[in-house]
Order: sequence, then C-alpha cells, then structure tokens
Amino acid sequence: MLNAINRLTKKRDIQAVFKKGRWQDAPFLTIKFLLSQGHASRFCFSISNKVSKLAIKRNLIKRRLRHAIRELLPQIKIGYDVVAIVKPEIIKASYQEIEQALEQALRQAGLLSC
Repeated sequence: MLNAINRLTKKRDIQAVFKKGRWQDAPFLTIKFLLSQGHASRFCFSISNKVSKLAIKRNLIKRRLRHAIRELLPQIKIGYDVVAIVKPEIIKASYQEIEQALEQALRQAGLLSC
C-alpha cells in the first residue's frame, strides 16, 4: 500500500491531470502527469474492465503497480500527480516487465531524478 501522502484520490485532482496533463506511452501502460502544488508526488491507477473482467486480476495488477511505485519512489521527482492507465496486454506480463515498463515511462517523462 502506498502512503496516504503518495495517493491521488480526489476526483477533481484526477480530472485536472486528464485535462491539463502531458502523457507518456509505455508497453503495458500510459501515464498522464501534471506538475502539482503539493510537496509529494501522488499516484493513481486506472484499470478498466476491458483489461480483465475478473476483479481479482485487476487488483493483482494494482498491487504490482503500487509495489513498483514504492520501489521507485526515492528516485521520483517531487511535486507531480501521475495517473497510470493500464493496457490489456499487462495481464500476460510478469512483475519485472511491469516494473520495467513503469520505470521506462517515468524516465521518458522526465519524472525520475537519476
């Protein structure tokens, strides 16, 4: 579980990211990101029923993404709101592939400090 300070939960904040944010594509997901007024970077994951009709699989993907973000958090620049939109191909991916895709998207977006 991500710390509350790193969770993007308010509907208006998520809508602002979708309206004003920039995007970066990766093999299994697309991220939309926006520089925010806050001190910590916040994350949200969007997984539709098109990815999997089974909630157990969607929740597994969310847990893997949260864990990958937790691992990358020390390297992520401060002050961004990020929404990760998951693609259906992620169902067949291993945790390592998901982590690499997320890191690739964040690096290409310029959100990683290293």
